[in-house]
Order: sequence, then structure tokens, then C-alpha cells
Amino acid sequence: TKRQEQTEQLVQSIAGLFQIGVESGELRENIDPVIAARAVLAYQSGLNLLWISNRDSFSIKEDSSQFAELFVKGIVS
Repeated sequence: TKRQEQTEQLVQSIAGLFQIGVESGELRENIDPVIAARAVLAYQSGLNLLWISNRDSFSIKEDSSQFAELFVKGIVS
């Protein structure tokens, strides 16, 4: 479907950025760029779902830097 194609293009675009990070040594060398890209999208989707289901539970705007830091610390070298 069109949606699946768009999602795969997004995954590949993000994976390309991760590949650059791996090659430059900024990201761990054992990171699979495609899996990392899917993880980013899953993380983002999960946060959105949590927020939509209860908008008073947290503030995406206020907490976004901490969410990003928690994710990034798992992939940096």
C-alpha cells in the first residue's frame, strides 16, 4: 500500500542518517541502522499514543529533551 511504501521510505531515510553516525564513529559500530530507525519510529509512536490516551499524564513539550536523551544514550559510542 501507499502507506507502507511511505513508511519504508521514512525508515530508509532515518537509517541513512544512522549509517552516517556509525561510519563517523559517533554511534556504536554494532548498531543496525534499519533497526535503529524502526526503534526511533516505534519510540515516537509509543509516546504519541501514551500522550493521546491521557494528555494530562505528561507534557511532550516539557519532557521531550529527556525522552530524546534516554533514547540517544543507548546508541552513542
